[in-house]
Amino acid sequence: MSTFYIATNPIDNYWFTLRSDSGEKLLHAAGFYTKAACLQGITQIKAAAVLPERYVRKGMEQHRHFFVLLSEKGKSIAVSEIFKTDTEMERALTEIIETVMTANLVFERKIQTSDK
Repeated sequence: MSTFYIATNPIDNYWFTLRSDSGEKLLHAAGFYTKAACLQGITQIKAAAVLPERYVRKGMEQHRHFFVLLSEKGKSIAVSEIFKTDTEMERALTEIIETVMTANLVFERKIQTSDK
């Protein structure tokens, strides 16, 4: 089962990371001004993440891969971590689709932006 970890940065903006059971970072979103807005963002992620067509796969130099999750209106609502292979990226996508609806929710302490 995956887990959403919610935290605040030094200026009290909220962000979250979705992690796998093994602790691997799968997806993140930032820039929420309130806890309520962050929780609403997670609700929006859950609604979109179960739909494979909402994922846009991207590639980078040096064969690195990531994906963007889109809202119903086509707006980017979350971004994945960077994966070394296409296979790793596809495995992460599958895990998100299969576990996001039952993901746990954990509130973390205030952390530095570089800890994401």
